[in-house]
Amino acid sequence: MIIINDFFARNVEAVSYQMELCLKAIGEDSKIVGAKTFFNQKILSQEDIKDNIYIYPFKSFYKNLKLELSSSTDNRVFIFEEEPSKEKLDIINESNKDVYIFMYRQPFKGYIEYIKKYKRLKKVFVEMDSHKQILLENGFKNEDIVVAYTPSRFEKSRNKKKFNPNKITLLFASWNNDDKIDTCYIRGLFWLVDCVEKYKNIELRIILRDNNTKVFKEYVKAKNVNNRVKLLKIKNMHELKNEFDNADLVVYFLLMQIIKDVPNSLIDGIMRGKPVIMTDVLSFSNEVKRHNLGIVIKPNGALSDYFKMDIKQYNTFSKNVSKYADKHSPKNFAKTIRDNLIWKEY
Repeated sequence: MIIINDFFARNVEAVSYQMELCLKAIGEDSKIVGAKTFFNQKILSQEDIKDNIYIYPFKSFYKNLKLELSSSTDNRVFIFEEEPSKEKLDIINESNKDVYIFMYRQPFKGYIEYIKKYKRLKKVFVEMDSHKQILLENGFKNEDIVVAYTPSRFEKSRNKKKFNPNKITLLFASWNNDDKIDTCYIRGLFWLVDCVEKYKNIELRIILRDNNTKVFKEYVKAKNVNNRVKLLKIKNMHELKNEFDNADLVVYFLLMQIIKDVPNSLIDGIMRGKPVIMTDVLSFSNEVKRHNLGIVIKPNGALSDYFKMDIKQYNTFSKNVSKYADKHSPKNFAKTIRDNLIWKEY
C-alpha cells in the first residue's frame, strides 16, 4: 500500500509522524511517497529508503507518484489529504486503485466535494467526531467514515510537576518556519509575549523547528521580557518530552484557522498530563470545554486573569486531562487504521 502526501518532513512535522505510524500499522510491503517542501527534509536518503520512505523533489513529485503507482502491485492507496489537488486526483483515478483518505483538516464544502471525486473511495478517516458529523450531513454513509484520534508522539504519563501559581511555565511547541509579522500575529505569538509582559509570574518556552526568529526576537526585545521568553532548539525526543514534563500548561493562541483542527502539540501535552490554554478558533476547543481540560479564550481578546489559576483548579484540569488522554495513544491510532482497511487479497 502506498501512503501519500504532498509533503513530508521526518521527525519535525506532525502529519509526517502520523504517516509513519500508518506505515508500521499496515506492514512491510507498504511505503510512504511524499515531497520535500520544508524543514530540510532530504530527498531519497538511504536512511529513509531503508524504512520504505521515498521523498522526491516537489517539482517532480506528481511525475514520480505516477511511476510509483504504476509499479505497485497493491491495489490500495492511503492519501493524507490536506487540500484539493486536481493533478493528484487525476493521477489516482487513472491508477484505478482503492482509495483511503485521511482528512486532517476540518471538512469544508469544496474539500468534501473534491473528496467525492475519487472514483474508488473506500473509507474516509477524520480526526474528530465533529468532523464525522459534517461528512454525514454532506452525503457520506456512517460505515464509510472512521474517526482516528490524533496520536501523540509520547506514552501517557500523569502530571508529576507540582503547580506553583507564582511561577507558571507555558510551553508553545508549534513554531512555524515563516517568521513574518503577520504570521507571528496570527499564530498568537505576539499575544503570548504580551501576556508575559503583563503577568510577572509566567515564563514562556518555545520549541523551534528552524532558525527564522528575527521578527519574533525583535518583539520580545521591545517588550523587555528576554529573561522570561526562551527559544529552544531540541536535539531529540528525550529532550522534547522533558520540555513537556517541565511545563505547567501547553498553550495555543491561534487567531484564525490556518492549521488542522487538532494541534498535535496540545495532544502531546495532554498525553503528559498537562492542561491546555487555547483560543476557540479550532474545533478542538470544544473538546477542551466539554471535558474541562483547561481554559478556552476568545482570540486576541482583552488580557484577563487567565494566569491567576489556583492550585485546586489546576489539579482538576490535570486529573481530567489524564482521563481523556488514552484515546490519543499511538497504539490506538495504529489499530484504528489497520482495523478499517480492506485486507482481502493482500
